[in-house]
Amino acid sequence: MLRAYAEVEASLNVIDKVIDALPIEFRWLARLVGSSTIAPEAAVSLTEARVRHLWEQHGFDGTVSKLSERPFPVKCDAGYLLVIQLNYVREAILKKNYFPIESRPAQVFLDCKAMPITVVSVDTALHEAAVRAEVAMPITLAVISETFRQSLEVFIPF
Repeated sequence: MLRAYAEVEASLNVIDKVIDALPIEFRWLARLVGSSTIAPEAAVSLTEARVRHLWEQHGFDGTVSKLSERPFPVKCDAGYLLVIQLNYVREAILKKNYFPIESRPAQVFLDCKAMPITVVSVDTALHEAAVRAEVAMPITLAVISETFRQSLEVFIPF
């Protein structure tokens, strides 16, 4: 059990190092996937309207639980990652690119040109961040998600 704990802890530390090296537009998505059981494909396809609707019904943390694939607990700050993304990061990207309200993309996660982020674009950014952070381990959104799932199984056995 101690070995599994140490391995997961080491993987989480490497992932945090890579996420810290990501450009801001990808960082919050990677943090959300790394603190919840939301599948990468579901996370990139989240729409602003859906998230705001879930906020109204379930609050910030309840929203993340509703979006998660498995009944695992989520980190307490996961709901606030969506708040930061929608209210600050996304808005700054849209303003920088002069998007009028009526033509804004529906997706929550946008790249620096205000285009919807895809799993491929995040995985590419993660690869580049890993190179900058001098991390040899290949990091993708799927790896981040799986590592979080494993950490829950090790730290909170069911």
